[in-house]
Amino acid sequence: MANDSMNYFGKMTELLVTKRALLAEMLELTREQTPAIEEGSLDKLQKLIEEKQKRIDGIDRLDAEFTAHMEKLKATAGVKDLSELDAARFPGARELKHATAEIMSIVEEISSVEKINSAKSKELLE
Repeated sequence: MANDSMNYFGKMTELLVTKRALLAEMLELTREQTPAIEEGSLDKLQKLIEEKQKRIDGIDRLDAEFTAHMEKLKATAGVKDLSELDAARFPGARELKHATAEIMSIVEEISSVEKINSAKSKELLE
């Protein structure tokens, strides 16, 4: 059981590292949208949106795989929620929590830039 759990933690952390990289790319693309909006460059904006969609599609695939591993881990560990995992008993839990926190930070940054971009877009349309 412990070996299975470690395998799940390892795979889930690996998936989160890949997701983090895709989110970092999305953040950069989102930042690049700001000057494109300000310049009114619809072609550039469209290309950036298409690139972001590719990252979103990749993240969706990662999330599906992550969820499958998470369900197996919960069943193996006998818990209903990952927060119930004891870090002393499951050393991989700490890494997983750290990777999740990094992802949440990037998502918050993307959201912040998206709000600015949305406001700028509305200004241009008025």
